[in-house]
Amino acid sequence: MAADLSVRSSLPLQILLYLNQWYYIFWLIVESLSFVFKGQTLPFASGVLAGEIILFIFLFLLDMFRIHFATKGNLTERIIGIIVSIVLTLPCIGGSLYLLLWQHYVLRIELIINAIQLVFIALEVILEIIAIIVFARSNA
Repeated sequence: MAADLSVRSSLPLQILLYLNQWYYIFWLIVESLSFVFKGQTLPFASGVLAGEIILFIFLFLLDMFRIHFATKGNLTERIIGIIVSIVLTLPCIGGSLYLLLWQHYVLRIELIINAIQLVFIALEVILEIIAIIVFARSNA
């Protein structure tokens, strides 16, 4: 009996995850500069800017873990990594929506970059669900 050596990992998902890693570096730079701009020019209540910056850093780290688990799950063709990524997606969507809609001050550039991030997340979730189905069928 020959072993099944076919590759089932998703190339479109892997490409999207790779692009999202680079986009996140761009997002980090632009969002950081926007916080510097807002901190210098706009009035904030005590602690509001610091709270938003902490959320921003937490969201960046959480999303990097999400992308890492999705990448490893896809490349090793293991469902658990992709499921962890989907679970981490929920707080990432919440954080992105906060930065998109509910910040104390929302700049137009933040609307654009966070909307693009939500599109990346939505496409990744769709491709991750497809990958889970493919991996589950191949294990059955």
